[in-house]
Amino acid sequence: MDLLATLFAELSDPWPEACFLAEPAGELVAANQAGARMLGMPVRELAGKRLTDFVVNPADKVLQHLAVCVRNRQPIPGVLSCRDSAGQEVHYRSIGYRIDARPDGRPLVFLRCSLRQSVTSKFVVLNQQLEKQQAIQDQLLKERDHLQREIAERKRAEEELRKASALLAMIIENIPNMIFLKDARDLRFVRFNHAAEELLGCTREDLLGKNDHDLFPRDQADFFTEKDREVLRRKTILDIPEEPLLTSAGVKRTLHTTKVPILDARGEPEYLLGISEDITDRKQAEEEKLAIEKHLQQVQKLESLGVLAGGIAHDFNNILTAIIGNADLALMRINRVSPATENLRRIEEAASRAADLAKQMLAYSGKGKFVVESIDLNSLLEEMLNMLQVSISKKAVLRLNLHPHLPAVKADATQIRQIVMNLVINASEAIADKSGVIAITTGCMDCDRNYLKDIWLDENISEGLYVYLEVADTGCGMNRETMAKIFDPFFTTKFTGRGLGMAAVLGIVRGHKGAIRVYSEPGKGTTFKILLPAASKPAELFNHDCLKDHWRGEGKVLLVDDEETVRGIGAEMLKELGFVPLTAEDGREAILIYRENPDIAFVILDLTMPHMDGEECFRELRRLNPDIKVIMSSGYNEQEVTQKFVGKGLFGFIQKPYKVSSIREVIRKIL
Repeated sequence: MDLLATLFAELSDPWPEACFLAEPAGELVAANQAGARMLGMPVRELAGKRLTDFVVNPADKVLQHLAVCVRNRQPIPGVLSCRDSAGQEVHYRSIGYRIDARPDGRPLVFLRCSLRQSVTSKFVVLNQQLEKQQAIQDQLLKERDHLQREIAERKRAEEELRKASALLAMIIENIPNMIFLKDARDLRFVRFNHAAEELLGCTREDLLGKNDHDLFPRDQADFFTEKDREVLRRKTILDIPEEPLLTSAGVKRTLHTTKVPILDARGEPEYLLGISEDITDRKQAEEEKLAIEKHLQQVQKLESLGVLAGGIAHDFNNILTAIIGNADLALMRINRVSPATENLRRIEEAASRAADLAKQMLAYSGKGKFVVESIDLNSLLEEMLNMLQVSISKKAVLRLNLHPHLPAVKADATQIRQIVMNLVINASEAIADKSGVIAITTGCMDCDRNYLKDIWLDENISEGLYVYLEVADTGCGMNRETMAKIFDPFFTTKFTGRGLGMAAVLGIVRGHKGAIRVYSEPGKGTTFKILLPAASKPAELFNHDCLKDHWRGEGKVLLVDDEETVRGIGAEMLKELGFVPLTAEDGREAILIYRENPDIAFVILDLTMPHMDGEECFRELRRLNPDIKVIMSSGYNEQEVTQKFVGKGLFGFIQKPYKVSSIREVIRKIL
């Protein structure tokens, strides 16, 4: 192999792209290893072969392309097609260059096929090629004695070395990062590569011979010039992590630039070399990531405050239970004309305001009591539209399909908004980075038992007229295993997160005596259909008082609470209702008392206690008697508490603080 082919192999073998040197008539002079793999023949056997023998393209088209490359000084694009080992056609995007590398002046054509070089360092490619060029030069010097005896051979080697320089220049020209060279005396541009033209939006002729102030706004040009002078003054490399740039089209970009002083033989700056990488997209992605992290930190802070508020409200409700309960009993027992009656009413009024404060804290913590009113589901969705649109992926399209003349539903508007937000955000995450549609549909339907058999929360749900809210997406969908777990607390398909979103949705729907149907298929999307009973009564509150009800019961009742004041006033209330109260301060004592008194009619059990909490005590009581009637008591809302006992036989719930009327209503329902 002659020296030209050797140099060509040395320079181009590391490249992943296929490279060839060819005569204008199509005869191959040299190829790199990638080119040999493309044509399916070893490098040493390719020299002298005709390119048209290997490609699928018509021979006259290939030769015509080579002729055009020879006639023009600019790169000429083209397409080469070959057959792989399986006989399939493989198409390569090629760029042809005229190469004047022979002493006799005859041109060659350099073909580069599908070259997409990624620069991982500002100087790696440039230094590697310079090192290779120096290695070639050193090798030529080592062989100087031999070359002196063969002058003609030495001239040929020098010509090949010149060609290597041309190839190195070609590599620089095709590097995707902007590379420029400035004269150190007046900082005028003397060299640009093709990437610089594309980034700046100007032709090379418009750029050469000009300085920064000729091309850029004043403040931007001053910044560039100041950095250039610093590099030349210090004679050291300067790395600029972020450099603003305004292109000729008025587009703002951010560059990561490295500037290098090129010194002459005396050690003085002669040129300034600059290499700039466009990091605009990367910087934007980092900023978006920081924004998300900041948002998550804010969410975590609010959640921590919510836990604190909920804990305070829980203890506060225990105290208020004693205050309100004692005032309630006193008003029931005292003579109505007593002067103390007004004082008791003021105590009750002040305690009620304190209870309202506790409700506000619980509402902040997400564990508040439902306030139900007749609402128009269509109006609620229309009000949420703007908030929903900014909460979903930019590639997702949100559509509302609202049925006119929709019956009202009795619901807590805040909780319904939470359902909609959770379902829409989940749908957006299922669509991810792909384009998709999220459709929110409302309607009204009569549901019979056959329709209601395949739903979530089918206990205690009756046939009748239901208003439905349907959220459908065209996302990734779910398999059967995932669908079986989506409402489990702490189950999540995400890498991060608590997995409480769908469990919360289930609890809210259950609290509204509704149901959920889920349809999903992997790769096709998911639909959640929320069924809510159509309203037929005016707005009301859960746990409303029945002040004029004189119902009374009988038998033993076990009251379990770790707060002595709650046990005391609770026992008084039970006595007032005709029961014989037994009290326990924690779950362990409750088990002992129940074993000694198996005739206990029912148990009122606090959820949060030391030693053995309400949940564990409930399980132990169920082991002793699977038919035992248990009413759970807590300052948290019914949905927050009872979702832990779904399907486990819990008979009722009472929220602290409570009055005699509240206990009467709950007990009467279970008895």
